[in-house]
Amino acid sequence: MSPAVLRTNGFFSPEGCGIIYLSERARTRIEPTLVGWISVETPWDFDDYEQNWKANALAWETGTGGSSLFYGMEQSLKILNEIGAEKIQIYLEELTDKLCELLLSKIIS
Repeated sequence: MSPAVLRTNGFFSPEGCGIIYLSERARTRIEPTLVGWISVETPWDFDDYEQNWKANALAWETGTGGSSLFYGMEQSLKILNEIGAEKIQIYLEELTDKLCELLLSKIIS
């Protein structure tokens, strides 16, 4: 089983940098909501305001990406891979438990 849609909000990357995956089935059912110059079939035809979306993932490209941000994302993915998602999950669960205990102690006292 594979996801129809997978969206990341950066993986500890610079703000505004992320990844979206849409399965072929999802791409046929979900339309982009914003138009970017590269998201249409003939981006250089500036007089055609009724263009079709590109048939690939570029249909969701809303503008020129901040390419320098992707270097930051690359490094964050390397760190994520080195540490391991499972260790990060365990750590976040421990932090969440501590936060819940602290909040509960403040409510009770």
